[in-house]
Amino acid sequence: MESYILLGLAVVSNAVGNIFMKLSSEQFSESLKEVLINPWVIFQNGLWFLGIACFGLTLVVYTKVLSQMNLSVAYPIMTSLGFVIVVMFSVLYLGERLAWWQWLGLLCVMIGVFLLSQGNSHG
Repeated sequence: MESYILLGLAVVSNAVGNIFMKLSSEQFSESLKEVLINPWVIFQNGLWFLGIACFGLTLVVYTKVLSQMNLSVAYPIMTSLGFVIVVMFSVLYLGERLAWWQWLGLLCVMIGVFLLSQGNSHG
């Protein structure tokens, strides 16, 4: 049970890290060339730092999860639930739209996560 709680924390922190990266990228008015010439502009963005912190937390927690769970169970859950969180955030808060077949695909992902989570989590 502890491994699933930690996996949940890793999933959420990874998804939130991606969301912060997206939000921080929208604050950049500079072109890629300007950012490459002056990368300091990236470091002046608070959301970027929060995204990096979330990714760091993900790395630490997910490493612990992998010491307790099979990779064949942990990785698909990690990536697919993160996908669901990011898609839902994108639709609800960023105004992105999905076609019906994309919603169907999201449902299939969630069913797959449920089925994967029913397996043996310890090797």
